[in-house]
Amino acid sequence: TPWTADTAPPRADDPAMVSAVHGVMITADVPIKQYILHLNDIAPAESKFVITDLDDTHVLVQPEHVERVRGEIARYQQSTQYVAPNVTTDKK
Repeated sequence: TPWTADTAPPRADDPAMVSAVHGVMITADVPIKQYILHLNDIAPAESKFVITDLDDTHVLVQPEHVERVRGEIARYQQSTQYVAPNVTTDKK
């Protein structure tokens, strides 16, 4: 054990204690990851979902918010995607 009989065991509020958090790691390119962070920033305090920003392309989010984040990303990608008009020419 990390303590002996003559020392007290660590307390739950001790900063040296490790705590585990269940989350889902999302891997995305830099612009999409920044959009995810933006969504978290504009969310009300009770709806924040980012647990931690890991690096340039990874973010850890609360599992219960993954589908909502995926839906928001899909809407964002559709709104920023260019679709060329269907132009036909009749050449005879």
